[in-house]
Amino acid sequence: PIYKKTNDHKSLAIDLGNLTTSNKTSIQDIIKEDLNVTDLSLYCSSLGNQISGIELMKEIGLGISALQYLNKLEINCESLTTISDDEIQALTHHIEKLFIESLTLNFSWCEGVSDKSIYLLGKSIKQLLCLEYLSLDFSNCIQISDSSLESIKAVLQSSKLKHLRLDLQNCPNVTDSGAYHLGAGLKCCHTLKQLMLDFQNCKNITDNSLTFIGESLKKIPTLQNLSLDFSSNILFPNKNITDRGLNDISQGISTLDSLQYFSLNLDNCYNITDISILTDALKGRNCLKNLSLNLNR
Repeated sequence: PIYKKTNDHKSLAIDLGNLTTSNKTSIQDIIKEDLNVTDLSLYCSSLGNQISGIELMKEIGLGISALQYLNKLEINCESLTTISDDEIQALTHHIEKLFIESLTLNFSWCEGVSDKSIYLLGKSIKQLLCLEYLSLDFSNCIQISDSSLESIKAVLQSSKLKHLRLDLQNCPNVTDSGAYHLGAGLKCCHTLKQLMLDFQNCKNITDNSLTFIGESLKKIPTLQNLSLDFSSNILFPNKNITDRGLNDISQGISTLDSLQYFSLNLDNCYNITDISILTDALKGRNCLKNLSLNLNR
């Protein structure tokens, strides 16, 4: 089916993968079928080349703009090769006019997404004054670099987020400079309760990145759920993360008195030799309910 409603008719999930050239112009009409929808999920990944990226984003934009009760929006464009800067710009024009509390965007494996794309998204997201939940997946977007994290910093500095998920795995041009920008933004997130950061296989991430993130944690005493991934592929281990980086992350964790769920993945970081500083930091976390540590070498 192209779309599926939940029983309460307030949530709508639409799989655009079954659309054909003959009905592609009906995308916005499908979205607007029920103007009382509060939660909307759009899955575009299997569209392929059935519709141009520009036309798809315009149709989606016009559709969501008509939903005056919309509170939660998810757009999944994973592996959609027709998405690039122009397509992102066509979408952001409509997103910035919404009054939503939750936004999930998945552009994983969209090789046309660049720093300009993230800049445009950042400008748009900054206009969402009610936003509390933000999930951004840019994994395997090989064009994005530290400039993208500078754009995300600007979003965080003016936000009131409670939940943030950022996936940057397999982004080879993200370095410590990007982590510095991200850390600077996180220091302004005084209401954040959940934080998930994924730097898996970012080969240019070093101890300095862990230092920047660790320092930012000291400014977020409200954190209850924390997930950090700095792991590497076994064929390309990260030798730039050492005990110094783990020490700095641990110091940040030691200040999180409300922490309930914590996950840290440092698989194949070969120069981690002493985890005692981490275990000592966790001993004082009396609220901790769930712990996941991956430190295989």
